[in-house]
Amino acid sequence: MYRLLSTLQGARDAVISLAFSTPTKFVAAAGYGGVTVWNLSTSTAVSIPSNVYNPRNPGYIYTACHFLHFEQADQYILLLGSQNGMVSTLKWDSEDHVFNLGFQITPVDSRYQVVSLDVYQAEVPTGKLARVVVATADSRIAVYSLSSSLEIKEIYAIFIKDFSPLAARFCKRTRDVYVFEQTGGGVLQLDDKTGEIKSHQSFAPDP
Repeated sequence: MYRLLSTLQGARDAVISLAFSTPTKFVAAAGYGGVTVWNLSTSTAVSIPSNVYNPRNPGYIYTACHFLHFEQADQYILLLGSQNGMVSTLKWDSEDHVFNLGFQITPVDSRYQVVSLDVYQAEVPTGKLARVVVATADSRIAVYSLSSSLEIKEIYAIFIKDFSPLAARFCKRTRDVYVFEQTGGGVLQLDDKTGEIKSHQSFAPDP
């Protein structure tokens, strides 16, 4: 049976996305109130100096979030996707105990909402780069590599015609990306290096 351990206070508006860090040190709540991060050992909110509360500005409404932890550097990174298509990072400062703003990826082709964020490994092994997939509402799927020092490189970005993505997820075995359709039940498998469509299946009932 489940029992209540604590109630986390501090989120300033509706929450759209939640993310736990690995190891389980932090939990983040993102949405119309910006982002709130709690230290789970104390159940207290962590300071985020760059956090802005502006529910009328799509750049400060976060629709997706995901944590990364780099094992070698013991570095926690929080990825945030916004309503205007921007992807931002917050980097944990273990000395000052704050999450500081890192880089921001501003979409060039469009400013459609980030509908999904996923990482290949939430716990990034020593000597490895993180891999991140971002899906936006204009059917754009982009995959990036990311280092603990926040050096980012685009691996590929594609637009999928006549396909509205609900979520994009990594296969933990092959690193291929599976994209799930918002309506119709379609599932695409994208090649891990090029984004080429390897298969397209439909699990929706035949109308």
